Amino acid sequence: MCVVCRLVALARDDLVRTEEIMRRRRVYVASRMTNGGHEKGYDIHAIREAIILSNKLIELGYAPFCPQLTILAEIIYPIPYEAWMGIDFEWVEACDVVFRMDNESKGADREVVHAS
Repeated sequence: MCVVCRLVALARDDLVRTEEIMRRRRVYVASRMTNGGHEKGYDIHAIREAIILSNKLIELGYAPFCPQLTILAEIIYPIPYEAWMGIDFEWVEACDVVFRMDNESKGADREVVHAS
């Protein structure tokens, strides 16, 4: 199924009622970031695809959280992998939907498990 088709299938209504206030549905983008660990480098193609998807989600009326945008922070001031995962889990819990991109990633797999 194409990315746009999967986006439309996420939810038919793009707003969530919370305390009588309408808001955009929050979508966590779970995808690959590295080539099997930070020591093996970053998968720039996968990061690019996640950012493009996030922009498409914005165009469709969603409020995406794209952890791939933290790559610059990680390059400038690295923190341990498990610390990043802990932060990611907090954002997964804050989002309404987790969109798992079609690529291999142990971290994204863990985010999906955490969401369920």
